[in-house]
Amino acid sequence: YLGPRKAALRRRHEQGYLPNKTALHAMLGLLQATAEGPCAFYKDSNPRNFIITAQDIVAVDTDDLSLAPLGYDLAKLVATLHLTYGPL
Repeated sequence: YLGPRKAALRRRHEQGYLPNKTALHAMLGLLQATAEGPCAFYKDSNPRNFIITAQDIVAVDTDDLSLAPLGYDLAKLVATLHLTYGPL
């Protein structure tokens, strides 16, 4: 989770997307803080990627598994449902 994202932030800094090293270190610190709390694991929470049975909910289409801050999947699912079906 952390390794690829730290490398991406460092690349962004080298490419000029971050204004200075202070900003880079702030972003790295924020990234580290997200890794210390609860996390989500799916990162592709569209309604079509879940099978709901009487006993369970199963995630399918897991080719893009990754860790993400807690709430990422729920926020994406709610936003997708809202944009697809209107106000919930």
